[in-house]
Amino acid sequence: MTKRTVLGLADLTTTIGVVLVLVGAVLVGAVALASGAAAANRTLAVSPHTGLSAGEMVIVYGTGFHHGARGVVLECNISPGQPTIVLSFHGTSHTIPVGCTDPLPVTVNSNGRFRTQKLVIQTGTLGGWETGTDSAGNSAAADSASYPCPAPPGQATTTRSCAVEYLDDRAEKSSRPITFTSTGTTTTTTTTTTTEPGGCDPVPATATAASGHGAATMTADPATCLMNGTVTTVSATGLYPSSNTNFLGTLIECNSDPTQPTIAILGTALPVSCTGALAHDWTPNATGTFTGTFPVVAGVTGPPATGTDSAGNPGSVDAANYPCPPTAAQLAAGDTCLLALGDSGGDQVSVPLSFNPDVPAVTASRR
Repeated sequence: MTKRTVLGLADLTTTIGVVLVLVGAVLVGAVALASGAAAANRTLAVSPHTGLSAGEMVIVYGTGFHHGARGVVLECNISPGQPTIVLSFHGTSHTIPVGCTDPLPVTVNSNGRFRTQKLVIQTGTLGGWETGTDSAGNSAAADSASYPCPAPPGQATTTRSCAVEYLDDRAEKSSRPITFTSTGTTTTTTTTTTTEPGGCDPVPATATAASGHGAATMTADPATCLMNGTVTTVSATGLYPSSNTNFLGTLIECNSDPTQPTIAILGTALPVSCTGALAHDWTPNATGTFTGTFPVVAGVTGPPATGTDSAGNPGSVDAANYPCPPTAAQLAAGDTCLLALGDSGGDQVSVPLSFNPDVPAVTASRR
């Protein structure tokens, strides 16, 4: 049997450094990621969130919230002008539209995330569980029948008429619009919500590797339980300080399969599965540190550039064979997906990524 060597740090990030040197003169003016960017990355993810139908289960996941916050997740008609009710929990009150489902409790962990939740989409009247009088002075349950999901034609003036909402006891609120396979009122369905058995708790991962300046250490947070579009915060120390030879860095995500074709970028080969070689560039600083963010890609991640790959095919065609997460055969062979950091000073470090097994595979690419 032929021995497979997992494509790793030396294969990915050494090449990145060469690419950066070659193209650096063109990209000296690249915009750096702000050091405080992570603080603004509060994310509510819903997968899938388009083309939904009654009874369909979606995965809801949150990141960037207050440590220890206690909140709720609910599906709502968010069309303006509807009556409201006051929802109270854990000593906090939120005003919500009458067109909302019974809330599902969630708790934010020490990393600012709450575990993935399975939410069954409801159509028709969402607020039949409500009691008392709403802001219009009517029965809240009765008024909620006028604000269903999907929204009727008179309310559905945009694609943002229904959403999954997050509220917590720290007065935070996030919303993720959802769309349906059809518009108009449909039959009311009972909502069922369950916490994923055992939970899928996102955690960070850290790696240290030999680099151009001592040893670089990189952390991706989160690095597990990922979904398409999850924003991971990347921090690194021990990097080569900024200089006339170290003026540009980049982050890329790649499938590690060593048998994949490569695609040439200014004479240097990159694996065909890698995201855009300089889609997420950054500027080295004087302290040899980096903090930024990277939107994780699930599905087809490459190619890193346009053109024909080493197998003689369009890179976009072959890239589809090396997705993130890897195929079952690739996983069995020991392949993984990596988030790699490199710069023109020779720094090279990468962190393995893993994905939420309950989220359906994504076929569209996003670099």
